[in-house]
Formats: sequence, C-alpha cells, structure tokens
Amino acid sequence: MSRIRIIGLAIVAVFAFSVVASASASAHTFKATAAPTKVTGVQTNNQVFVAKTGKEVICKNAAASGEAKEPSEEITAQTVNYTECTAFGQPTKISTAHYKVSAAGTVEIVEPIVITVEGLGGGCTVTVSGKQTLGTLTFANEGGKILETSNVTGIHSKPSGGFCGSATEEFTEGTYTGSIRETAEKGEISWE
Repeated sequence: MSRIRIIGLAIVAVFAFSVVASASASAHTFKATAAPTKVTGVQTNNQVFVAKTGKEVICKNAAASGEAKEPSEEITAQTVNYTECTAFGQPTKISTAHYKVSAAGTVEIVEPIVITVEGLGGGCTVTVSGKQTLGTLTFANEGGKILETSNVTGIHSKPSGGFCGSATEEFTEGTYTGSIRETAEKGEISWE
C-alpha cells in the first residue's frame, strides 16, 4: 500500500473516531444525586390524547412513578396512572401506561394502553398500540426537579367501534400533549 493511501486511511479512521466520540459526548442523560431513588411526578396541566380529529380524551390528573437506578441514565422506565378523564363528555378510564423515556427526547409505549369510554350505550374503547417509539419530549430543570413536556405525534391506535370509530379503522396520526413535574424521593434529579 502506498504511503499516501495509508495516511488517507489513517485520517479517515481518526475522523470516524472523532464523530463517534463527539456523538456519545453530546448524549443527554438523566442525573440523580442520590441514586437509587424513587421518582414520582404529577401533571402540571391537562393530559390530552387525540386519536383522530374529534376523538379527544382529556385527563385532569396524571401520576407518574419510576426509579432512578443509577446516578446517570439515558433511558428510564415510567408508569403513569391517568384519572379524572373524559371523552365525548363521558367518564373515561385509561389502563396503567408503561413507558421507557429517553433523555434524547423520545418515548416508547411498552405495552398497549386501553382507553375505555363509559356510557354511550355500552361504551367503546380505543387501544393504543404497544411497542411504539415516538417523539417529542422536552425536559427542563427546575431546582432539583424535572419538568417533562410531551408533544408526541404519530401515535397508532385502534377503536372498537361505535362513538370511538369503526372497528375496521386504524388511527395513525394520534397526538398526546401534557406536562409532568418529576421529583426524587431522595436528593435531586436533573436532565443534562
């Protein structure tokens, strides 16, 4: 191999290594000063899920729970219980939601979430598909707490029929908005 070719390959290798190093150096993480610690969160505004235009669910309460297992983590598991929900002016229940939240600003819906609209002649359901990774989440540090704001789009779900939509449909453009303020049981948490 000629000397110029070897030097060229060496330059390419150094460049590739610097790209990988800078990408990992700029990765966002969740920090906990007293890990392991339990983390809880409460909504700061209404949590709104729209399966399809006109198919809106509004929840006045959302309680999140999880755990900061390590002092620095890129992904955390979070469980959210939604209460005081309505759809079409009717009481609505939502199954416990299980998420994996990434400090990079995405969320994975780990398993299906069932939204049950009660009343309306027997009610109906919308099932949000599990195994979806979606964006966009933003995070703000608030004096040892984290404000997590969701503006998630592209959510896939399937109605059962009736007021919820035809059982043969699949919604693919669902949205979810809302904010939750998270607090550590011990120490402080932050997003970096």
